[in-house]
Amino acid sequence: MQRRNGVTVAGFALALSAFWPMSTASAAAAPATSPAALPECNSARWNHVGNHNVGGRIYSYRYVPVDSPGNLDCVRAAKPIQSSLSIGAIQNMLRRCYNQSIDLDWVFGPATTAALRNAQTWARVAENQPQVRTDGIYGPITRDGLRWPIYRDQTRIELAEEFICRRIG
Repeated sequence: MQRRNGVTVAGFALALSAFWPMSTASAAAAPATSPAALPECNSARWNHVGNHNVGGRIYSYRYVPVDSPGNLDCVRAAKPIQSSLSIGAIQNMLRRCYNQSIDLDWVFGPATTAALRNAQTWARVAENQPQVRTDGIYGPITRDGLRWPIYRDQTRIELAEEFICRRIG
């Protein structure tokens, strides 16, 4: 049975199926900044997040969505036929830290939206992050409530094999 960061992948699927109705019903009650009030994430950058020592190896960088000036507080939702680095950063996080079987195609389509909802549900239910809404929209609350791959160096995300998953927020 595959494990990621001490979590059994089969347990992830079970938790999603068992708690999905509860998480979507309570998601509407969570207070939040209006996504319309934030700029759109249309790029991505490496972000130094401190040094995480795991087994004598230091992990320090995550690749995260940003807006054009490079601000972390931005929002991303599905739009037809649109591609950007920010979407690739989100897909990479979903694949690596939440074991979502989606393509790294840099397009925020139905598969990415569903995978993001799965990760949001997991964060709410299994990781006790009630502020995370299950809405399939990426924003500051989702960014801070989900685990991100933290790498040893700044390399191409699709080539990097050594990473840990941590919540940084």
